[in-house]
Amino acid sequence: MSFTDDDACRETARQIQQDHPQWLVMWGLYSEEYWAYPCFDVPRGTIAHSADPNELAKAMRAIRMSHGKRDR
Repeated sequence: MSFTDDDACRETARQIQQDHPQWLVMWGLYSEEYWAYPCFDVPRGTIAHSADPNELAKAMRAIRMSHGKRDR
């Protein structure tokens, strides 16, 4: 992966976080995966991650729903 691709991935992470404001979303430079940390009440250690941004968003929605939260 090139630095240019890395910049695009960081921008994608920023967009995912903007779409899901109750999450902290980051691009992992070395893991080459997106990581999402919930900023709402869930069990400690709850994290979503995926190399595919669409799969990450799907996992984030599943975590919210499993903890009685609804997407806006």
